[in-house]
Amino acid sequence: MGANILRFWLSSGAYASDVRIGEQLMTQVSESYRKIRNTFKFLLSNLFDFNPTTDLIPYNQLGSLDKVMLHKLEDLKQSVYEAFDQYRFDVVYRQVNNYMINDLSAFYLDYTKDILYVESQKGLLRRSVQTVLYEQLMTLLKVLNPILPHTTSEAYWALPFDHLDDVYLEKMPEVINYSDRHRELAFEDFMKLRDALLMQLDDMR
Repeated sequence: MGANILRFWLSSGAYASDVRIGEQLMTQVSESYRKIRNTFKFLLSNLFDFNPTTDLIPYNQLGSLDKVMLHKLEDLKQSVYEAFDQYRFDVVYRQVNNYMINDLSAFYLDYTKDILYVESQKGLLRRSVQTVLYEQLMTLLKVLNPILPHTTSEAYWALPFDHLDDVYLEKMPEVINYSDRHRELAFEDFMKLRDALLMQLDDMR
């Protein structure tokens, strides 16, 4: 449990109240950190042949789910920026942690594995997913940099395409207001159906 874990633990607490520390709490923080680090590793490993200069797919050519994930990323950016402005690092911790573990890793990355591993290497489907992975990775590296500078720098140096000397030199990405946010309503209905089906599968098992 080095500097990364200590910084992550400190950001997780509301400093206006008593700040707790203990073995169980640090273990929970370590587990959250491990999941975030593994998500970075997955994103990096699936961008090994991606060049944003030539391979980035325009937004209007992306699939519906790809667009929804970009919408969710913009929502995360907006809420994180507001929390940073108020010095609510515990809010940043919770929101980024929940987003990376649930929306990104447990759902989108799990869903797109077949596309990344099976579809044509330079095909539209795979490049579309890589475009989303690229946007997710670059944004998450920047917003987590104030909290996890060592990890974000390490991941930034491993980017398989041209970049600046360090993530510290990057600017925070601006929030994009997409005009087709109605897609999320259909996505929410889909997620309710998916959750119901997963419960049925668990019962059948």
